[in-house]
Amino acid sequence: MRLPLITVLPLMAVLTLTACHKDGPNQPSCPGTSEPEGPCESLPLPEGQLGWNYLLPNHKLRSAGFNPSNGDELVITESSQVGQGTTMWKYQISSHTLTAILTVDELSDIGGTAWGSNGWILVTSGTNIFKVKANGDSLTQLTFLGGNISPQWSPSSAAFGYTYINNGPWVSVRTSTSTGISDTLYNTPIFQGSCWYTENQVVWVNNLGVLLGDIAADAWTIVGPTPVASDPDNSNYFGITTMEQSAVWSHVSGLYRTDLANGTGTQLLLSTCDSRYFSGLDYSPQTDKLLAIRRRFTPQDSSTLLVENELVLMNADGSGLQVLSLPFPE
Repeated sequence: MRLPLITVLPLMAVLTLTACHKDGPNQPSCPGTSEPEGPCESLPLPEGQLGWNYLLPNHKLRSAGFNPSNGDELVITESSQVGQGTTMWKYQISSHTLTAILTVDELSDIGGTAWGSNGWILVTSGTNIFKVKANGDSLTQLTFLGGNISPQWSPSSAAFGYTYINNGPWVSVRTSTSTGISDTLYNTPIFQGSCWYTENQVVWVNNLGVLLGDIAADAWTIVGPTPVASDPDNSNYFGITTMEQSAVWSHVSGLYRTDLANGTGTQLLLSTCDSRYFSGLDYSPQTDKLLAIRRRFTPQDSSTLLVENELVLMNADGSGLQVLSLPFPE
């Protein structure tokens, strides 16, 4: 059941954060439905000058990612249209169990999350960053001045990073967990569209290609070009994660995989379009599974667009797509 909540927004504003984690074989069973990806039909232009009216789902998925120590567990941030506000959940795939970690009563405006190998989960509240244990204990504020978004842990959790968006150009900040010392990065972004690949490397994708940033040098190189059409404002890239020596990234035109060792071998895993695409990518080597949020936009008439979001698992090659049935309270 969906509320008849209609609002006018730009289509590409319905995005989520990217999460990146690594681990390695234990295949959980997945309650949900398996389905092939059929042809993707581009959206028609809406009638009138105001654009589409959006019919939003009861439960909007804001972010999702694997527990880096257990590929059977996910952290999910969900905004409810039916009164509960925004909640951070832990979901166990095999048992189909959903447990609240944080609710609006503990932390307002819960945003993007990142689950570290140290067991702590980074989370934004407004424009400050907190950390919390997976059972909801020990909520701790890490930043205080505001303007901080898109937190990530380094692979070993020796550091965390985020983007600072106040007063001037956006920059990224890397903070050591042992010393508390922070470094400002101007050319190596730790942000919504990047993935912390190794302790000293960040990978992201934009109109220039697939890029690899060196945190110590605060410099980047182009690993290889992308095969997608020109996208000057980079608004059609929706997430990236890494597996072994490859990056898997999402564009409005499809889900791609690029070899980070030599920049060659960019391969289309799944074809998508503006009416159906993936965001919020993550990968668990433990299960060799990709996790993504699939966004669907279906015209109901010439001016109304039904918005749907689903959490999906798939194999590393994009096959075997399965929609997870999440038992959110109504």
